[in-house]
Amino acid sequence: MDSTSLYRFRTIVECGSLKKAAARLDLTQPALTRTLQALEAHYGVELLRRSSTGVSPTAYGEAVLKRAKLIDAELRNIETDVNALTNVAVGKIYVGAPSGVAFTSEALPSAARKMLAAAAQIEISCLIAPQHELLSALRQGALDFVLADLLHVDQAADLAYEFIFADRGLLVVRDSHPLANQLRINIGDLMQFPWAVQEVCKPLENTLLRCGSNFGLTFNKSVFRSNSALFMRAMVLQCDVVGLLGYDAIRADLSKGLAVELPLPTALETADLPTYRFGIIRRRDSYLSPPAQALIATLTQLYRRTP
Repeated sequence: MDSTSLYRFRTIVECGSLKKAAARLDLTQPALTRTLQALEAHYGVELLRRSSTGVSPTAYGEAVLKRAKLIDAELRNIETDVNALTNVAVGKIYVGAPSGVAFTSEALPSAARKMLAAAAQIEISCLIAPQHELLSALRQGALDFVLADLLHVDQAADLAYEFIFADRGLLVVRDSHPLANQLRINIGDLMQFPWAVQEVCKPLENTLLRCGSNFGLTFNKSVFRSNSALFMRAMVLQCDVVGLLGYDAIRADLSKGLAVELPLPTALETADLPTYRFGIIRRRDSYLSPPAQALIATLTQLYRRTP
């Protein structure tokens, strides 16, 4: 058993058939069959389930596949680490970032730009996906680390968590909105307009609805929801809605005067409003290459702050 055999086994599983895998690997099908037979003889179990539609891993095959992916990731990192020992400006970094979060869509390009200015040979690959898919890829060794919403992730013993940035939810409207120039806002004012709610601000929405209920008010306007910070920002800037957005999603427009942060209703001034914590997740048993460590350090330097 060697790394080449494991790589071939992984390719068979990914392709779903020996014929397709042989074509991808530029091998004859009999040669690939011999590799598979040698692996099964080595472990003493059947690794693949054969059918008329192709092949799929058995429970034993799934176990081998999981470790094969980790081995492949570690082998991939060896070259990066060796190069980085002589020059931190050389190497590959594999990062995951959740879709729809303003912090990750701004922070990673800013940090990468700063690194690339001094490190022309850095290669950064970024996977944008739902957070649960990113954590799965991280555990399989496909990613060095994940930028994540730490507040909405279950703590796991095999992962390490590092806080970088805290965001806060706010009430925001475009500059021409009827509420834009009001010095005081009450719950009833907010309930006269549709809402645009960024997913991370769901706790803020719940707080507003509970407060309205305490005053006998029922919200019966339209609600637009999305995990996309870009979509929610566009809704706020183009429509007379009340936006419930994270500060980082709209801060550039606030600074330009295109959007206005509304004062909190008096009833909420003393409320314990939610904040949102973002940071880095990595595997505890993994060694981060110097380039990956440098990227994390740059992110921390640029963005570590509290709301």
